Amino acid sequence: MLLVVGTASMVSGALLPWVATGERQRNSFEVVRAGHALGVLDDGVEKLAGQGWYLVPVVAALALLALAVGCRRAAAALGVVAAAAAIALALVVRATSLPTRFGIGVTMGAAVLVVIGAALTAGRDKEQRS
Repeated sequence: MLLVVGTASMVSGALLPWVATGERQRNSFEVVRAGHALGVLDDGVEKLAGQGWYLVPVVAALALLALAVGCRRAAAALGVVAAAAAIALALVVRATSLPTRFGIGVTMGAAVLVVIGAALTAGRDKEQRS
């Protein structure tokens, strides 16, 4: 259950305001889009990470689907991948000089819940197989 709540909250948090630029507040996807537009995410790993951010909701949805069909380990692994991406982007954004908003904290907190939920979910799968 914690994996489900954490995953839904993490994706929701990504849609909440992450930073303020001028009089506008931007969510995580707008931050990444702005990074591409400004040329900050034009090279190698940065470009790949920025483009990959748009796949995080898909990976999160796949984690929930895997859980729904009983593939607990796959759900846990996909949840951790999505959470790792969320935490990484949040830390990068927090390291900038941009004023952050509450969405970044919601996303990071929810990502931690996803990791805990994934550990519990994978642990339950191991117990059920024994």
